[in-house]
Amino acid sequence: MRPAHALLVALIMGLLVLSVPLSVRPAPYSMYNPGPAGIAATLDGLEARSLHGPLAGLDPREDALLVVAPRLGYDAGEVQRFRAFLEAGGRALVADSGGMGRLLVQGLGIGADLREAAVFSTSYAKQPAYPLAEDQGVLPGMPERVVLTGPVAVQGPGDAVLAAHPYSWLDLDNDLEPDLGEPRGPWPLAMRFEVGLGEVIVVGDPDLLTAAGAATGGSAEAAEALLLWLSAGRSLVVDEGHRAQADPIGMAPVLAGAAPVRLALATLAVLAGAVGVGLRVRIRRIRPRRRRSRPTPRRDPLQEAVVAELPP
Repeated sequence: MRPAHALLVALIMGLLVLSVPLSVRPAPYSMYNPGPAGIAATLDGLEARSLHGPLAGLDPREDALLVVAPRLGYDAGEVQRFRAFLEAGGRALVADSGGMGRLLVQGLGIGADLREAAVFSTSYAKQPAYPLAEDQGVLPGMPERVVLTGPVAVQGPGDAVLAAHPYSWLDLDNDLEPDLGEPRGPWPLAMRFEVGLGEVIVVGDPDLLTAAGAATGGSAEAAEALLLWLSAGRSLVVDEGHRAQADPIGMAPVLAGAAPVRLALATLAVLAGAVGVGLRVRIRRIRPRRRRSRPTPRRDPLQEAVVAELPP
């Protein structure tokens, strides 16, 4: 390889090394996000592994799946595998206030759903420190009262784990005011559903598992109780594959300390090698083409004889 080509390869490698931290942005609610919107602090002290591919390879006897505010949809095959995982004895927790989490819950076909309107109470709307949710005695370790930030109601034939107090309403028009046409009631905000031999808890507020949510009254204790139920005797698996991380070359686990540095070096070495081989192959292809493109002069015996007879 010529020095100019080697310099180009070195430059490309340097750009790759510098661009990796810039291209990796941990998604909100990600286990790699240490900020207030992430669940890294909530999982602190727990052994958890991330699942970056589709929902496959889960052991219903050994694994427990955590799904927090997914941003990518689940295809029919994934929903079917999720349902089969639960029916065979798996355990899962789905926390979302709508979007893809709602579609996932609906697709399971267990009668569970997330309402589109948030649940509020008069006291909570005026003073968010007021405990909106109350323990229903289903899970051990759950605090008596919990403050949630804009949860949605969970409905279906399950057992309420947390429920809003009777003086609450569904804020259908999102004006934080109880209107005459808005239904009242002690709306469930987290419910447990039995699916075959397994169980799934649906929580209508993903912020219950974030660092920001843990700062409100009772939320940290509630999150701890939920995760202890989920991971008891099982390996905790966090669904990162549907978080849509901006990580084009899969470096988020490395930068987050969840994968060894040698993996990063190996990845960069493979990329650099691929670039070098590509350049070398390209150069070899260009050189013969240039040689073939040069016109080859044809011999003209008559012209050569005339030129030879000319005086010097």
